[in-house]
Amino acid sequence: VYDRTLALQAREQELQGIFNQAAVGIAQTHGQTHKIIKANQRFCDLMGYSMAELMAFSLDELTYAEDLAPSQVAMEKLHRREVKEFSLEKRYVTQVGHLLWANTTVSSRQKPMMTQPTILSSSKTLANANRPSKPSEIAKLIIVLCLRPLPLA
Repeated sequence: VYDRTLALQAREQELQGIFNQAAVGIAQTHGQTHKIIKANQRFCDLMGYSMAELMAFSLDELTYAEDLAPSQVAMEKLHRREVKEFSLEKRYVTQVGHLLWANTTVSSRQKPMMTQPTILSSSKTLANANRPSKPSEIAKLIIVLCLRPLPLA
């Protein structure tokens, strides 16, 4: 029994190390409220919050308003078990108000003897994070580029 306990503790430490050292942001949330239960350091760094601060939020509260509806639709499918996981490109609002584009993959975790599943979200920032956020911003960018004088040869 003692050897088994030591082996379990070693495995738990190994998994905790992988969780904390992951190159992507990972957040574990409550199945229904989506309140953050736990997050790795990368997710904290991306969002600009400490772990204690993040635990006051749900992922919905950190999601940019225009991206909330598609995220909620996908989450409902996950809750109804129509899908095992989903991925979507969405924006998060960081502590300082910047938009963070991320490809987020979400899955549900149901452990034995748990009444509520937990949700595991992993978010990888996108390289083109400075792209325009709204169709109106894209239109303005196109107009600016069209009105820019061409260099004389």
